[in-house]
Amino acid sequence: MRVSTSKSKNAESFYITKSYYSDQGKSTSKIVRRLGTLSELSEKLGTDRDGVMIWAREQAKLETEKYKSENERRKILITFRADRQLDYNGRKFYEGGYLFLQSVYYKLKLDEICRKIKRQCKCDFDLNAVLSSLVYARILDAQSEESSYVAASRFLEAPNYDQEELCSAIRILSEKCDRIQEEVYKNSGSIIGRKEDILYFNRVSCSFEKQANDVKFINNSEDDMEPVFQLGMFRDGDDIPMAFSLYPKERRGQSSEKSVAEQIFEKFGCERIICLDDENPLFQNKMNEVETCFGIMKKDFYQVKENVSWEDCVKVHFLICFLADVIIRFLEKEMGNAYSCQEIIKALKNMNFASMEEQGYMPLYTREKITDALHDACGFHTDYQFINKSKMREIQKKSKGRK
Repeated sequence: MRVSTSKSKNAESFYITKSYYSDQGKSTSKIVRRLGTLSELSEKLGTDRDGVMIWAREQAKLETEKYKSENERRKILITFRADRQLDYNGRKFYEGGYLFLQSVYYKLKLDEICRKIKRQCKCDFDLNAVLSSLVYARILDAQSEESSYVAASRFLEAPNYDQEELCSAIRILSEKCDRIQEEVYKNSGSIIGRKEDILYFNRVSCSFEKQANDVKFINNSEDDMEPVFQLGMFRDGDDIPMAFSLYPKERRGQSSEKSVAEQIFEKFGCERIICLDDENPLFQNKMNEVETCFGIMKKDFYQVKENVSWEDCVKVHFLICFLADVIIRFLEKEMGNAYSCQEIIKALKNMNFASMEEQGYMPLYTREKITDALHDACGFHTDYQFINKSKMREIQKKSKGRK
């Protein structure tokens, strides 16, 4: 740090400046602190210009010491012992990609939706913890039949609920499925405007293999297959899901309440909705996407099926897949559509961290343009060489829209 001055017609001003190299490698400087004008400082200190300069240089020295002290605190020294074994059951590996999904999840106010439902249903467990872990695991571990709880246990923030609470959550989420869709649809407009000049709707038949843990999608040509459910899905012009309807064949049309999908159909009218069937080339593309996202059921639903109706399990499975699809496509749009959903998910899966002797975390992923785009879109950064625990807690709060 050094003292610099600038003269105008009526005054001479004193500053403390710092020299540094810009990103382009050029030497430059910036003002760290304005000390005041010569007349102000002479009157305040009771001295002449030489006395003011001596005082100003002392202030620059103090600023230099302060800067060095703060810079030293940013350097983390961690001691490893070559003669010390690892602790039993000590966790070293954590997954952090969910933080970026969490940013969209909270922007959609799904935590508030869960809080309202929790008050209404008077449940004493954290419904939001259950729903969020199911959604994040669906995106980051979609092709695995592994329990979402097990998958989410590898996150920096592990879930905290038991099997009984999961059973209760599935019943509640099934009952409030339409309400959750409706609230998400309303809240989504506050993030990025919905493109609703043209909407797309497609409907497919599907059956469930309870033992094989998967969903069988049935084409109209498969007349020998008996469809169990009819799935209808609305998407906006940006291909972001708006709502879905799921009807068990034997109960179709018996509900007295209109689903969100039916409300959308009435709101926008037939002239703005393109219905995709198996004759339309776009239908096959949508079918491939639906099968990828909705095709495998997690063990969560098979583990609770003795205590929860199969219909509730199926309904919540589709709700989780729907919310996962909404979140990843909103993230895609927030990143300027520069990367596909598949590229984003791949990047999120690689964003892992190592715990460093209980002092903090070291990123294990490669910084790339796509990781920069993720950080810019979500408003926080995890791409430092080292992140201490307090900084990580701050990042976790930011991912939930909290300060």
